[in-house]
Amino acid sequence: MPATYVKPYVKRGKTDAVDAEAICEAVTRPTMRFVAVKSKEQQALLTIHRVRQLIVRQKTQMLNVISGLLREFGHVIGSGPVAAMRFIKAFKTDDDLDMPDVAKSMLKTLCEQVVALDERVTFYDKLIEYHSRIDERAKRIRAVPRVWLITASAIVATSGDGKQSKNGREFTGLAGADTR
Repeated sequence: MPATYVKPYVKRGKTDAVDAEAICEAVTRPTMRFVAVKSKEQQALLTIHRVRQLIVRQKTQMLNVISGLLREFGHVIGSGPVAAMRFIKAFKTDDDLDMPDVAKSMLKTLCEQVVALDERVTFYDKLIEYHSRIDERAKRIRAVPRVWLITASAIVATSGDGKQSKNGREFTGLAGADTR
């Protein structure tokens, strides 16, 4: 059951005992909806998505650090990850920047780490896309306009079989999507 459904039944400060009492009260309501238990396969697929998300965040952090370091030495590479990746590829072949060797060395290390993270993201993307192409539920979800491979795989990983929902609007609400 989603935590937001339990919150109205919490009478006072947050403790384990108070939370347990609120859950017991909420469960007895006839209109209460429950979240389906995920299978081991869904949990495994969700693990891939979460690790990919972590790697993407790390890559973004590294790109921001590289951009900031370059700005400190008067080099502006443009904004966004595309401009930063373009710089990294150019820097690998031509490191003729006006900065001390120590700074260049640190920059080179960061660039190598970003390239490694980018390769890992690509690997996880291919793994998720492969799953999305072979899983029947993901194939059905991909039939919806503007739903891509990774999105279809994420929906399969996070939602149950969909039978706990009466209609599409209720399903998207349980999945956390905004239907407005």
